[in-house]
This record gives sequence, C-alpha cells and structure tokens, in this order.
Amino acid sequence: DIELVKFCEFDRRVAAAFCRLHDEPITKNLGDITAVNIPSLDCGDIDVLTSTFPCQSFSTAGTQLGFEHEQKGNLFEKTAQMIDKLKPKVVLLENVRGILAKKFDAMNIISTRLAQIGYRLQWQVMNAVNHGLPQARQRWIAVCLPVDKPLFKYPDARPNNHKVVADFIDSTVTDR
Repeated sequence: DIELVKFCEFDRRVAAAFCRLHDEPITKNLGDITAVNIPSLDCGDIDVLTSTFPCQSFSTAGTQLGFEHEQKGNLFEKTAQMIDKLKPKVVLLENVRGILAKKFDAMNIISTRLAQIGYRLQWQVMNAVNHGLPQARQRWIAVCLPVDKPLFKYPDARPNNHKVVADFIDSTVTDR
C-alpha cells in the first residue's frame, strides 16, 4: 500500500488523466516544478521521491543539450532541491541511457549534487523486457540512498517469460 502525497505535472490534461487513472484528487498536483516554492513545501515524512526529469535533452532523438537545455536542463536541480528539503528515505531517478554520454558529464554532475545533500548515486541501465514487460525499453535507473545507508542491490534480470501486450489487456473492457 502506498499513498501519493504530491506530484508535479505541468500539462493539465496529463495530470487529469493521471488522477483519473489512479483515483487521486487533482489538488495533489503541484503543477510546473519550476513554479513550486520548494522552501515552503511541506509534505511530511516522505519515504520515496521519484523523478523522471525530462529526457529530451539527453536523448539521441532529442536536443542533445543535456543540462544546458534552457527549459529542461535545469529540472534535475529542482529535483535536487526537493530532495534536500524533503529528505526522503529513497530517491528513484529515471531517464534514457543517453544520459550516460560523456559530453553531458551527467553522472559527475548528478553524483556531486546528491553528495552535497547527503545522498549516494547508484545507477544501472535496465531493460524492461528483462523484468517481465513486453517491451524492449532500456532506461537509466538510479536508486539514491542517504550516504549512511547500505548500498542498494538491483534485481537480477528474470528469464524472459515471453509475455506479449495481449497478456496485459483487460478482457472485461468493451471494445468501444
């Protein structure tokens, strides 16, 4: 059982769809993270903070501007400010594997910033197909814990169980 405390989604339609899908009130949406007053944010005790800061600036199909992207490049810093303010027990970050390109120096930038606020960066590139999903989708996944906690052990890839999209479709939903 989990309780969603807050989330940030600047696109109102996406936020509304998320809330409807997960039966959450729209009031939990903080909106555009760049407009959130992080110093005054009060969410109580947070166990897990997740951030999928935009990948377009790191993707081979995107701008390739990394942290220099005018609108999206600074959003990891907003995440870091939230981590510093909320002090969650675990931080989960996700992005495209393109974030590992040497030209971005992202691992150094992210690990240095996290260390400044007392967290350790641990990351791995994981493929969804190796963890029971019917899609080959490689993602950079970082699990960051306070530096005084033990290292996180990533799960081993599971044998491919040959699931396909049809295995996940709810047969009780009408075709319309």
